[in-house]
Amino acid sequence: MTNRTVSEVMSTRELATVEPSATIEAAKQLTEERGISHLLVMQARALVGVVCICDFDEARVGADVRECLGGLPTTVQPSMSVLDAAGIMTAGAISCLPVIDGGELVGVVTRADLRRAGVGTEHLGIDASCSSCGTTRHVRAHGAMGDMALCLDCRRQSEPPHWTEDLGRGS
Repeated sequence: MTNRTVSEVMSTRELATVEPSATIEAAKQLTEERGISHLLVMQARALVGVVCICDFDEARVGADVRECLGGLPTTVQPSMSVLDAAGIMTAGAISCLPVIDGGELVGVVTRADLRRAGVGTEHLGIDASCSSCGTTRHVRAHGAMGDMALCLDCRRQSEPPHWTEDLGRGS
């Protein structure tokens, strides 16, 4: 079960990529169309980053994908064990790893892939399940709530509304 390799469990082989100059709106649309949470950011056929739908929530209006990049992504090889990949994800507080074989990008392995492969929550850290709704999809620690783990939807609901410049102005 957990003695499997990354190449055996990665579900994402048809890669969704964007360029750093792509707008956040275009990137959001691509994630919605594909039903995915992560996009690989490529420039001149080189992997320069990974963005997550969580990054879009924190981006300023009119931003491009470049502004969401934090640095070169951590990558793994297809032959790596799923437990080692889980350890990297937990240590780095990341939820997906691009898979590189012979210098070529061949896929992505996610926490969901590792869960399906039988990797237990003891290896995956706080990402186990949402404290509010119980889902195991796209769960992270919620900074404002200590060690509470929340999914993306519950995090969005727990945040105050974003005020626009027009609110509060008299007519």
